[in-house]
Amino acid sequence: MSNVSQKKNCMYTFRPFVFIKIVPKLLEGLPNAPKARSGHRVVCDDKNLYSFGGYNPSIHNDPDIRDDPVWLESRPLFKELWKYNFASKMWKRVACKGSIPNELASNAVILKGGTMMIFGGTGYPFGTTCSNQLYVCNLREDYNMQLVNMEGSFPPKQYGQALVLDGPYLYTVGGTTGFDYTADVHRLDLRKGVWEEMYMCTGKAWREPQGRYRHELAFDGTRIYLLGGGTAEEVYGFQVC
Repeated sequence: MSNVSQKKNCMYTFRPFVFIKIVPKLLEGLPNAPKARSGHRVVCDDKNLYSFGGYNPSIHNDPDIRDDPVWLESRPLFKELWKYNFASKMWKRVACKGSIPNELASNAVILKGGTMMIFGGTGYPFGTTCSNQLYVCNLREDYNMQLVNMEGSFPPKQYGQALVLDGPYLYTVGGTTGFDYTADVHRLDLRKGVWEEMYMCTGKAWREPQGRYRHELAFDGTRIYLLGGGTAEEVYGFQVC
C-alpha cells in the first residue's frame, strides 16, 4: 500500500472538552493562594495564568488576611494580581508597582504579548464608582501598572463590558453603569490613544443587540461575535449578534 493510501486510511481520535482539576502546591502555614472571589479577570500565556481583582464580602474574619494591608486597603475588593505557574503548580501574589485601579470588579481584561490591559470595572457598592480608563501592566519585567492617557469619544464609565483586539485597535462592547445597559461599540487606536464611536445602539434597527453586561466576545479576524450576557431582569441566550 502506498504512503498516500496509508495516510487516507489513518484514524484520528480527539477528546474535546476534557476538564482536569488542577491542585496547586501550597506551602504549609502560609497564605499562598488566592481567596475565593467573583468578578475577577483571568488571562494566561504559555507559562503563567494571571488573576486580577475580584470581590468577596464574606471573608473579613479570615485569619490569613485579617491583618493583610492589601486586603485592608480595598476590602471587600481584592486590589491584587496573582500568578499561577503551570510548571511549579504554585500561586504567587505579585507586588504591582505604579498606578493600580480602584475599580476592581467586573473589569474587562485582555493580554497582548507581555502586556495585560485592564479596562473599566466598578468599585463597591457596585455602580457607585465606575471606570472608562485603560491601565496596562508589564507582566514580563517589573509588573509596573500605568494609566494610559487617552482622548476622543470615550465609552461611558461602566463595568461588565468585553474587549477584543484587532491589531492596533482595541474594541469594547456593552456594559452597565449599574442602572443603564448598552451594547454600543467603541474603538481605541492604541498607537494614538484616541477613542472613537463605531456603532451606537439606538433601538431603531431590529437586529441590534439589546443592552447587556457580563457577555463574551469572539473575533474571527473580520467579525466580532456577541454571546450571552444580561441585565438585572433578563439573561440573553447564545444567539449570535
